[in-house]
Amino acid sequence: MTTADHIADLYDNDGQKFFDANDIPILETLDQSPACCEAHNEHMLYTFADGSIIVVNESYWDILTKEDGPEGQGLYSSSGDLYVQTISGTIDWCTAE
Repeated sequence: MTTADHIADLYDNDGQKFFDANDIPILETLDQSPACCEAHNEHMLYTFADGSIIVVNESYWDILTKEDGPEGQGLYSSSGDLYVQTISGTIDWCTAE
């Protein structure tokens, strides 16, 4: 289980649920975790040492996976949708949702 999976379990793997059973907001959990945080517009990407990623904005959060998927290299959501394409390992923010 990845770090992102563990954190998602605390929030019932529900990308619309922003508070855990102890009313701790997901942003507090992520900010206190050993993650590298990168902001772009309204999106915050939390990348963990094991390579797992959680993206958060005001509407939802989701686990992202780096893969060469059906729409090319990118970060894909847990539902398999392309979140953002990567070009030579870097994020192409022009394609971000």
